[in-house]
Amino acid sequence: MVLLETPSNPLLGVTDIRAFSDIAHRGDAIVVVDNTVATPINQRPIDLGADLVWHSATKYLSGHSDVSAGVIAGRGDVMEQIWRTHLTLGSVLGPIDAWLLLRGIRTLDVRISRHNENAMALASVLTSHLRSVRCSTRSRHASAARSRQVSDVGLRGTAVLHADRGSGSGRQDLGRVATADTSAKSRLGAFSGHATRRDVE
Repeated sequence: MVLLETPSNPLLGVTDIRAFSDIAHRGDAIVVVDNTVATPINQRPIDLGADLVWHSATKYLSGHSDVSAGVIAGRGDVMEQIWRTHLTLGSVLGPIDAWLLLRGIRTLDVRISRHNENAMALASVLTSHLRSVRCSTRSRHASAARSRQVSDVGLRGTAVLHADRGSGSGRQDLGRVATADTSAKSRLGAFSGHATRRDVE
């Protein structure tokens, strides 16, 4: 089994799913992609050769930081094995959680479109003020070319902003556009703000 997370969280590294899938399938391995950061709106791993795709539905799919859930989908024969194991173990999502998740999915397209617009606008404005701005479709990001190869829409929903440790102006610029919410239960949800280095190390 080959496990991929692309874009990676939190630094937005992009992996060429099609290339890895080709290599893995030569050795009869299955490819599983964590698509949480991209969402199905921005990237479809199954179309790129992956066998299974999973999401932390707690994040973008739900979108409101009030559900703890996961989603897995993919190749029929593998999903049959997962379903039989699921029946044996008896784990199910509670009805209220399922309802809240469906509520979030209904607005996913609209929310991710706005996420994409906001991340690109923020990255564009702050590029000249911060040491680095990692946004996986911007030309300065090392993964930009791979991002365009693996997704027609582009993996644009998140940007990582990095101010110099001693850069007062960079920190002030960042402070004007983002408010930290260290109590947020879920990054990538409606109530999450920016993360500091301490948050992600």
